[in-house]
Amino acid sequence: MTVPDPLLDAVPEHYYVDNEHRGETLHRSAAQAIHRDVIALNVGDGARVLEIGTGTGYSGALLAAHAGSTGHVTSIDISDHLIGWANRLHHQRGVTTITCHVADGMAGYPPHAPYQRLVAWCTPPRLPRAWVEQLTPNGRIVACLPIAAQPSTTLIATITVTAGQPHIESITFGGYAQSTTVPVDDALTIPGRWVDYCIQQPEPTWISISWRDRDDQHHSGARTALNLLLNPGHTETYAHAPLDWLSWTAFSVIVGGHHRSIAALRDGIRGIGHTTATSAAVILTDSTIIADSPHSASLTALRTWLGRWEQAARPAVDWFTSTLALNEDDDLPAGTYDLRTTKVQRPCELVAQAVINLRGRLPAVDSARFGRGRRFGEGTAEPPSGPRLASIKRPEHPAARTCRHPTRSEPLHPPPAEPHPQSAPATPRRPQPCSRTGRSDPTRARLRPPPPR
Repeated sequence: MTVPDPLLDAVPEHYYVDNEHRGETLHRSAAQAIHRDVIALNVGDGARVLEIGTGTGYSGALLAAHAGSTGHVTSIDISDHLIGWANRLHHQRGVTTITCHVADGMAGYPPHAPYQRLVAWCTPPRLPRAWVEQLTPNGRIVACLPIAAQPSTTLIATITVTAGQPHIESITFGGYAQSTTVPVDDALTIPGRWVDYCIQQPEPTWISISWRDRDDQHHSGARTALNLLLNPGHTETYAHAPLDWLSWTAFSVIVGGHHRSIAALRDGIRGIGHTTATSAAVILTDSTIIADSPHSASLTALRTWLGRWEQAARPAVDWFTSTLALNEDDDLPAGTYDLRTTKVQRPCELVAQAVINLRGRLPAVDSARFGRGRRFGEGTAEPPSGPRLASIKRPEHPAARTCRHPTRSEPLHPPPAEPHPQSAPATPRRPQPCSRTGRSDPTRARLRPPPPR
């Protein structure tokens, strides 16, 4: 149970988001999301805090209230318009422990570093290393990070910095608008990153595909997939409506692989599903499934994904596990961190994984029974992942020793056992047919001549 925070009620939200002199701010983060992340940041009295994304100034005022009279909040934003209004509103309320500056948040704000806490109200392409380097030991970051190179596919991560390295402490569902290098009036209708094809008129529609590296330079595959979704040949209502959209968004990243796509269609409604250069199928936020045809390969794959999601009981956020991996190849000189998400491996799943990993040591089997030989995403299970258990040695059963293949130093047939001294001599028998060839034993009888050709 969440403990109520009285400081959240100490700042008048209406004063910042709908000030009588400024007017209402249309594009802003929801107050519930801001409260959640301020609590997760755990700002103590006297803390130095860096806020990336000033916005209306409401979130900065909450941070200043938690830092107290001996703390300080540095707030930065790319928009000088937002910075000017935030400084004015803070001054009118008599808040002196917060200062707002125009700066690019990807580089942090070195003049006031180091900080004990850092929070971002936007989604960077990756976690910048500059944020990590400007924190004190055991500092904390709460930031929205992408889990795939696609819009609106994010998690809120609480990160602790230990010995200069960031570590995931917890994650939760949620997201904010993408960060931009220049001020924009609307960062939500058409995201600035990872949109592969967009149609501006008569209303904005776009698509983002995971297989963009296999598309041509003209984005022909993305354009075809978007047109198929705008003019679907099949429509149905999902039988298990309504959707848990946040759970489905994160789960589809794991199950969808390189065929996962997200699209914004007419009236801004969004859909997630499977696309190729010749087929497309998505499920929309209103639980409607659309596809290019009733027999679409993408529709079959999407139904398989949804079935696996339902079998996993629409997993909550604790079903997922996330790690941070340093990306040295990024354009930023200091490097960045990627947030990678997989599912939690439970004990029964670890046993099943061990069996899969040991399968290569067993006799060959029909690969079709294990869903291999088909492309990933076409109604098959995802390829096994996780640590390989090649070092595990299975104990050899005594009966298995007689079934091993002979070496050059071993005879093909073991020598006959010596008769017991007290046993009676064996009675001679007629030659018996061999079990494999049906012929007499060559050591006991002469072979018949072959029939004439």
